[in-house]
Parts: sequence; C-alpha cells; structure tokens
Amino acid sequence: KRSLVSYHVTVSIGICTTLPTDKNSIALFIENADAALYKAKTSGRHCFKHYMEPSTQSNFNFKH
Repeated sequence: KRSLVSYHVTVSIGICTTLPTDKNSIALFIENADAALYKAKTSGRHCFKHYMEPSTQSNFNFKH
C-alpha cells in the first residue's frame, strides 16, 4: 500500500562516541546519542550527527 505522506523515506542518525570511565552510564550514553539525533533532525534531516564528549575531542586530532 502506498504512503499518503511521502514517496520516499529518509534517515536521521545520532552517533555517540565515548571512552569507558566510572562516570559513564548507559543512560548518559543514550542521552548523548539522542542529543546528536535531535541535532541531525534540526539540521535538515537526512543526515547524521556525531556527539563526542569534550574530553574525548581534546585527546584526538581528527582530520577530514
């Protein structure tokens, strides 16, 4: 059956990267992934956004 809303489906994805520590919890991990998903949706959808903890960002030097 055809959708009455749209002919195609798009995907928005929130990605969370974290280093294991005693301060981390599953709930915090999901909260951060959800924040990244919200950012993807508010950025126009059909994309992915990556949440990385500030302490993780300073430990790695990523080049695109």
